[in-house]
Amino acid sequence: MSILGKISNFCSKISPIKPLKKIAGLVRSGFDKITGGRGLKIWSKPALRHTKSAQNFHEFELENGLKVLVKQAAGTQVRSELVFNSGGTKDPKGKEGIAHFLEHIVPSATIEFKKNLDDVCKLNGGNFNAYTGERETGYWNELPHDKLDLGLRILAGALDQIDIDPAEFEKEKAVISTEILRSGSEAGKKIIEREKEILYGKDHPLQTNVIGSKESVQALSIEDLKQFKAAEYVPNNATLVISGNVDLLEVKKLITRYFGKFEAKPSYQEQDLTQGIKASEQKDHHLKDSSLPSVLKYIYPTAAFKHREELIASLIDAALTGGNNARLQRKLVDGESNNGKAAAIFVDAGIDSNKFFGHFKIVAKPIDENRDANLTRIAQVIDEELADLATNGLKPEEFKKLIDQMEASKVYELDSQHSRIGELAHYKREGEDWQNSLKDLEDLKTISNDEIKAYVSKHLIPNNRYSLTVHGSGQDLALDYQQGLDGKNIDDAKATDAEEKILSPEQLDKLITLSKGISKLDVKLTGLEKTKYPNGMQLFFKQDSSLPLVFADVNFEGGSLSVPEEMSSSLGMLNSLLAETGTYNPNSKRRLDKQEIEKLEESLGMSFHQGTGIDTGHIHLASLSKNTERALALANEQLCYPAILATENPEIVKIVEEEFARQKKQSIDMMRMIHNVLNGIEAAETFA
Repeated sequence: MSILGKISNFCSKISPIKPLKKIAGLVRSGFDKITGGRGLKIWSKPALRHTKSAQNFHEFELENGLKVLVKQAAGTQVRSELVFNSGGTKDPKGKEGIAHFLEHIVPSATIEFKKNLDDVCKLNGGNFNAYTGERETGYWNELPHDKLDLGLRILAGALDQIDIDPAEFEKEKAVISTEILRSGSEAGKKIIEREKEILYGKDHPLQTNVIGSKESVQALSIEDLKQFKAAEYVPNNATLVISGNVDLLEVKKLITRYFGKFEAKPSYQEQDLTQGIKASEQKDHHLKDSSLPSVLKYIYPTAAFKHREELIASLIDAALTGGNNARLQRKLVDGESNNGKAAAIFVDAGIDSNKFFGHFKIVAKPIDENRDANLTRIAQVIDEELADLATNGLKPEEFKKLIDQMEASKVYELDSQHSRIGELAHYKREGEDWQNSLKDLEDLKTISNDEIKAYVSKHLIPNNRYSLTVHGSGQDLALDYQQGLDGKNIDDAKATDAEEKILSPEQLDKLITLSKGISKLDVKLTGLEKTKYPNGMQLFFKQDSSLPLVFADVNFEGGSLSVPEEMSSSLGMLNSLLAETGTYNPNSKRRLDKQEIEKLEESLGMSFHQGTGIDTGHIHLASLSKNTERALALANEQLCYPAILATENPEIVKIVEEEFARQKKQSIDMMRMIHNVLNGIEAAETFA
């Protein structure tokens, strides 16, 4: 590093000292203006290199290896996130949970702030949070766009030295020990652990429990955390993501200022998770445990993360389980393949891939009545549908429906200020060109049926499949339920949860003031038109041509408080009953069932739902602008001609009565299950 570079770093270090802060800021800003954001490093190598841009996205890289993605978008907030490519898989043997523990400690141990960063962000009109996964740890904040400087200073603190308070360290041990017991049911953990054991073997890093165990967390020391941080929190192992209303020149200056001072770790080696895999030689696995719910899981090993393969898999996933008209949904949940008798409560599918390997998974929960027969039926239908896809691919009308559905989804995504940036960062971390993510809709339309058939024939075949069948009743979950309560029997959780902090009256007043200011910015609407109709309805209309979307929301008085108490439970069931029974127009004799309505909505890129609150009811409609007239016509059909009003049509009346009886039974079964679980807890407490 040059002498001037060292002076620049020195300015950064003294800037938090109040008497020197102004001087350091003036020196630094002066050099920033002269050198385009590189400050006193003008005679060293370029600190920030622009690599590519597409649409409103830009990629940069610091000379220390930090990768940066920036999205410029209109709005009042800016979101900044720093993600390290290190998570639970990097935990050393015997120190499981250390990556997650460090994520808890950093927000209260940064040198500059030395306080809970969530409070810092809240008092500036925003918020802060962090997370740990198997392969990554992320810190993010969302602040008003004029607080970008603060947001990046906060994140840079994660790369700097930290000062861990021993009292805070012990408090976090108690918090995490409580979190371990609240982290989900033992039933769910057993299934996931068995699945990982089948795919990777017992000693593979992916077998590590990210949150750790009570014993491993209690054994950790402050020095352990510092050593782990020094090894993993380095700029050439991180990606910085920024989205919002930002100026590129200012962003470049701030990134160079706050992140350019950190040295790369040349010896850093990315973890190769393909090493050490000892997958089971046995293909069919059975897990018998009365505490578990019965489940069938099919897992098909596929290729590592690649853009086009991901799109092909997403089409197959949508064809199998993407909505009420999907193949497995119709045949297994709606009972189309078995004379209307359902075999499964739910069925789901999806691709899970990364830069090392991938898996396509299908999971189904059989109906417990005649469970074994239902499991057999589920397996048979899955094999039949995959065999059909391998031979015939997707039907033309099915292909069009799926493309329409995905087009609508992508357009709706654009309505969010921070949409797509997380997906682009995911592409970057998985070693794929992020620009491919921006053209996924165009690429979807170029996928051929031959590619669909080839993917299924190569990957989704019986001899390339692991099956895990869980045989259980799910009736002995009372202990899990009890452990998920407030931790009242946990000795080491006597310390209050550090995440539940009470703000002082002064802090609260400041926070409310700031929040009001932000809200005013967010709801600032120009060109708002108001019309009052003779029937008393008020219409508020705002025209905005930035996206090809139309939204309509209707709110009216008439919630559960408006009906007698004995009818409130029926009112709660009404919306579900309306959706399940469809429509019948007595004038045109037109009948639309649930599946037909959903098919029409998907083709229009439309969403429509109605609901009831305590004192209000609401209706929401959204569609692609080009389909507004047809979407309004379909919404009108659903509002004016619900099947439950077709009292003159005996066939429709029978359908409505059967659906109402089914929903009543489902509600009673759910209440009975809750009653049994609570009785189990009461009995457990009696003998504790």
